[in-house]
This record gives sequence, C-alpha cells and structure tokens, in this order.
Amino acid sequence: MSQNVVSEPVGAAVRPPVHASVRARRGAADDCIGAATIAQYGVLGRFDVEDDPAGGTALYDAVVSQDTTQLADGGWLDRVDAITRLEARLAALKAEAIAGFDRVLHGVSADLGHRYPEPGDREAAPGERRWHAGDLRSVSDEIGLVLNLHRGAATRRIHTSCELVHNFPATWHALLEGDLTERAAFTIVAELSVLDDLDDLRAAEA
Repeated sequence: MSQNVVSEPVGAAVRPPVHASVRARRGAADDCIGAATIAQYGVLGRFDVEDDPAGGTALYDAVVSQDTTQLADGGWLDRVDAITRLEARLAALKAEAIAGFDRVLHGVSADLGHRYPEPGDREAAPGERRWHAGDLRSVSDEIGLVLNLHRGAATRRIHTSCELVHNFPATWHALLEGDLTERAAFTIVAELSVLDDLDDLRAAEA
C-alpha cells in the first residue's frame, strides 16, 4: 500500500447545492427530442452532464420519474446504463464518506500490542483501532456495522476507499462522473497501490 497520503483529494471542490429546477432542465431537453423517441428509448444520457456541478441530480430525477410503460428494449438498456452511472457516482461519494470518517477519527494506533497509548506511538493507519479524544474507537467495526460487513472486509474497504480518495484523484473523479464502475476503480487501486512513490503512482494512474 502506498504510504504518501495527502489530506484531501487533489483538485477537490465543494459541490454546491442545487438551486435550479432539474425538472425545468428536463423539459428543455425534451423539447429537442421527439416524444415518441423518449417514450420508447428514454435517451436518459441527455441528463448526464460532464463535470455536472449538481452531481448527477438531473439524471437521478429523470430515472426516478421516468415513465417506463412504453419503453422498448433499447429504452430498458438505456435505463440500465443510466442507473449504472448513478451507482458509480454514489460509489465515489461512499468512498469519500468512508475516507472522511476514518480521517476525522484521527488518533494514535491501539493495535501496537499494549493496552493504553504510550509516548511515541504512531498514528493509526486506515482501518486500525485508535485512541481518539480519550476513547478507544474501532473504525472497522463502526463502518462494518453500517455496511453490514465483518471486520476484515470493512478494514479492506476502508483501506481501498482511503487509497482511492487520497492517492488516486483522477480515478476517483472518473468514478464520480460515472465513467468507471466501482469494481474498475478499486481494481486500479489494487494494482497500482504497490507503488510507494506518489509521482510514480500519479504517472501510472494517468
């Protein structure tokens, strides 16, 4: 696992709240495509905007409120594709949330073989138990409870999420945009995280 961890994703930006009506955007898009085409084929990709500051809200709204009664086979495939892209966006946000949870509970490791913290103890690695504000916290158990995973699987999930968010900004962004599946993003992390030099990792990721 690479050791050069930065505190925030490179180029990260705060996603602003959505002020405009996504339904108004949908109506404008529908005006450009025939009603029959929309009814049969969906064409939901028209709501998937590159670098969308709304984070795919319009696409989600279109999927949830879509009338599926007249969809043809191509329309159902279009719907599956749209849902897959939404799942990818959510996977990126989930990884970000897991990494954020681990980061905010910073503290010295509680997995060093002694019962209480001692001077010189190192910081906890992602997924390790740690002393935080005087309390013993197990981030793996807490994440595992939320995700319904056993401790080992939760620890691996935390490791991968932290690696993805902190050390693979381009991969994380591609996942957030729906251009990669979660499996593809995690595979990239698994294959490249053996690199210890951050510059080498960035070059390989590109």
